[in-house]
Amino acid sequence: MSSIQPKLSIVSTLYKSNQTIEKFISSISKHSSIITDKFEIILVDDGSPDNSVDLAKNSNAPVKIIQFTKNFGHHHAMMAAIEHSRGDYVFLIDSDLEEDPSLLLEFWDEFQKQKNADVIYGVQENRKGGLIERFFGSLFYSIFNLLSEVKIPANLLTVRMMSRRYVDTLNEYQENSIFIGGLWQLAGYIQLPLTVRKGASSMTTYTIRKKIELVLESLTSFSSKPLVLLFRLSLILNLITVVFVINTVYLWLSYEKTISGYSTIIISIWMFGGLVLSATTIVGLYLSKIFIEVKKRPRYSIKEMFDNSPP
Repeated sequence: MSSIQPKLSIVSTLYKSNQTIEKFISSISKHSSIITDKFEIILVDDGSPDNSVDLAKNSNAPVKIIQFTKNFGHHHAMMAAIEHSRGDYVFLIDSDLEEDPSLLLEFWDEFQKQKNADVIYGVQENRKGGLIERFFGSLFYSIFNLLSEVKIPANLLTVRMMSRRYVDTLNEYQENSIFIGGLWQLAGYIQLPLTVRKGASSMTTYTIRKKIELVLESLTSFSSKPLVLLFRLSLILNLITVVFVINTVYLWLSYEKTISGYSTIIISIWMFGGLVLSATTIVGLYLSKIFIEVKKRPRYSIKEMFDNSPP
């Protein structure tokens, strides 16, 4: 274990990274050495099924590898990497090379210019991907910022430079259900954007299912407005029910012919179907998060740690 206090920590994750990890370590080491010779590279293996870890271990760079016992998710892996960093400055970047390692120098220069900032974070000028992906990406940010008190910049990227005091504050958040984009903003401090160009060198590991889960995770973690909207919906449904009941009574008093049983069925569907289904779904999401948090299970489990940093 290294006793040298690093000035700069490079933190990233490993998951199906065997095609990029060697080039990533070589490139990020070269750019880090321009800034300081006291740097560390922390990689969290998020249960990668390939030989990414073996390739990373063969590097001559000062690499620390934290191996999870299984796949806990990208956001948990990023938080674990940040938690284990020791540098005065922490640079977070994905290892898939979609964010060029040379960005380290750009972020470092920008950080030195912005004396009051504790975070310089990357944003895309134009979101990558097809028309449908860009549409739903924009829709996600719009819905999240509409419903949440914590506002997230549109087209936010992983890549960012952080000060030690910001990282220490971020590490104080210990919830099990993590939406890291919200935590980044919730931690506060002065955070400034830097527009960068993101490539598309690898296939994304975020499936449609994972993206939907991320939407639900983010909204239920940082907003109670869905519950407020549910209450308003219940008022609207009750109002419709009252109107329908009044109309039914009017038709009955005016001796209009109505279909026997039809009114009762419609009223039941509006009142019970609409209210119960929507209420149980939304409330159930919040209860499930409480259920997860109160058990106080660890956010991740470490199988092995590798460290070839100089003594």
